[in-house]
Amino acid sequence: MTLDSDRIDEAVLALLYLGLHSGTRAWKGFDWDAMNRLHEKRFISDPRGKAKSVVFSEEGLAEARRLLEKLFSAETQRLTVPAQTIRQDAVKAKDRILNFRVNLRGVEPDVWRVIAVPATYSFWDLHVAVQDGMGWLDYHLHVFRIRNPETRNVDKIGIPEDDSFEDDLQFLPGWEIRVVKYFTKPGDRADYEYDFGDGWQHEIVLEAVTRRIPRKRYPVCIDGARACPPEDCGGAHGYEKMLAILQDPDHEEHDSMLQWVGGRYDASAFAPGKIRFDNPKVP
Repeated sequence: MTLDSDRIDEAVLALLYLGLHSGTRAWKGFDWDAMNRLHEKRFISDPRGKAKSVVFSEEGLAEARRLLEKLFSAETQRLTVPAQTIRQDAVKAKDRILNFRVNLRGVEPDVWRVIAVPATYSFWDLHVAVQDGMGWLDYHLHVFRIRNPETRNVDKIGIPEDDSFEDDLQFLPGWEIRVVKYFTKPGDRADYEYDFGDGWQHEIVLEAVTRRIPRKRYPVCIDGARACPPEDCGGAHGYEKMLAILQDPDHEEHDSMLQWVGGRYDASAFAPGKIRFDNPKVP
């Protein structure tokens, strides 16, 4: 039997995505010839060495996700991600879709989402989409920290404060700035902080630029894992403590904590189809 090495490489790259952790790393454990070919194609780092994982390149990460959906999705005919990334300047903004991966930092197992939003979005629009996609309730302030491709400085984009001092670094108004000014190509990323008290830190990565599917409503949640932590639970440390209490019926705070979360909280629960997005409203 003659095997097609390119198709084998596609399958291995897709399966590597299943072992994704720490943002861009994937556990090794596949055929070495295939792994070496993927390295030669610049999809992953050199698999040789003592490390138990390899690192995806920017192109490799986007391609691995595309192939996973192409080869294994049970909803292949309803995929929201077209076959390949296009250049930002190849299609008008109104016809482009930006696929973002949102990773919540500081919690294990990973809580993450992949959302697709119009390229016409402002940072305020993206903020609302991230809130809805993750499951936050937008009770608190937020800020994007992202490197300006023109000045190379890190800009803060959010809601300007009227009472800030002149020497303070002002937040730029998110509703006035298009995301495509900063997210110019796949692999571009930003830090997104929500709730300055609990300090929820997210990494937002542009995974792909695709064509809008006619008559499809955006934004849409493509994929993800695990439930969003409850609001005001004390950040990553408080969330970890909360889960430990809920898992221990004998804990002295179990009943009160269960009541606080509304009687039930399933940290593993997540279904992309149940995510609902609101129309952004400028503050």
